[in-house]
Amino acid sequence: MTLPPPFRTIGIDVGTSLGWAVYDGSTVLDSGQADLKASGWEGIGMRPFRAAVVVGGLLARYPGSVVVIELVRRHLGTQAAQVYGAILGAITSTVEGSGGARYTFVSVGEAKIEATGYGAAKKSGMVDAARVAFGVDAGEDEADAIWIAVAGWNRENAAGLFS
Repeated sequence: MTLPPPFRTIGIDVGTSLGWAVYDGSTVLDSGQADLKASGWEGIGMRPFRAAVVVGGLLARYPGSVVVIELVRRHLGTQAAQVYGAILGAITSTVEGSGGARYTFVSVGEAKIEATGYGAAKKSGMVDAARVAFGVDAGEDEADAIWIAVAGWNRENAAGLFS
C-alpha cells in the first residue's frame, strides 16, 4: 500500500517583499523572502511576474501543497492596493495553472492569533514567535508567512481536508 504524500501548506505574505514558508504540521520545512521590486529599467509588471516565479518554484518543489495567502482587506493607499491585487492575481493564476494545487486565504488577524494569541500583534511578536516555536531566525515578512502557513494548515486539518 502506498501512503499519500505528507500534507503541506505554503504560506504567502503578499507584498513587495514576498514572504513564503512551507509547513507540514510540525516543522517549517523551508522559508524565505523574495524581493519583488522592479529595477529602474523594468515595468510594474515585474512584481507579479516575480511572485509567480517564486510560487511556481515552491509548487514544483512541494507538489500538492495548499497555498495559503494572507488576505489584506485594507491598504494604506491606492497604489498599494493595486500592487497587492496584481501580485495576488499572479499567485492565484499560478496555483490554478499548476494542475494539482489549490489556494485558500487567512486573515491578517488569524495569522497573528496563531503566532501570539493576539490578533493585533506587532511584527516583532511574529518574529519572536517564529524563533521560539521553530528556531527560525526570520525577517518580518518571512515570519508572517510562517504563521500564515501554520494557520492555514490548522484550519485545513480541523476541517478534515487532510484525511
